[in-house]
Amino acid sequence: MISAHRLGAVPLPLRQAWRRKKQAGFAPGKVCLWGNSRRLTFSARLKDPRPWTRATHTRQLLCLYGDVLELFFGWVGCDEYYEFHFAPNGLVMALRWPNRSSYRGVSKDEDLAPFLAPPDPVSARVFSWSEGWGVEGVIHLESLSPEDRSRSPRQLEIEFARYDYLTDGSKVISSTAPLRRPCFHRRQDWHRFMLKKPGQLRGKKTGPAFLRRDSDSG
Repeated sequence: MISAHRLGAVPLPLRQAWRRKKQAGFAPGKVCLWGNSRRLTFSARLKDPRPWTRATHTRQLLCLYGDVLELFFGWVGCDEYYEFHFAPNGLVMALRWPNRSSYRGVSKDEDLAPFLAPPDPVSARVFSWSEGWGVEGVIHLESLSPEDRSRSPRQLEIEFARYDYLTDGSKVISSTAPLRRPCFHRRQDWHRFMLKKPGQLRGKKTGPAFLRRDSDSG
């Protein structure tokens, strides 16, 4: 199992930054992220006494079917971005959004077809632990390069988010990003990292590995 205490890892707790008080039923979770300019590694641990999903295949919008950890990824200055869903039963669904408004109007399985993408850029494994479930994986950055490589992006934007379904069928959502309202697609609120040179990510706040946005501390 990947160590969540690796030197230089950035801890990203899941929260509800848009609320003054946590929603009833909120369960803690945390993602640790580290890596270099070729790949990022993450390990997420989610407290949940009853991990649950009724999803059966990867052409379903997994967040409609039960618990999900979501990963959002994009390059600064590029319209396109990616969304990955990880379910407790091991299913992984990937979407490529051409621009920041593409997701609007997508609310059911039948809407997904134009945006479905191979999940290969992220190698992930779902696991169970004493207090819930989790996901550990590797994001292969070269596989997520923008179509126009001449732009040579050096900054990336990333967010982890969660759907946690309760026993009464209601759901609690949370995000590692300081969202000003409960919309996971607000890229202006995502964490931002800078690639300094091949093989290294450098940072101001969190040691030699990463650069985080000032707003991340809010």
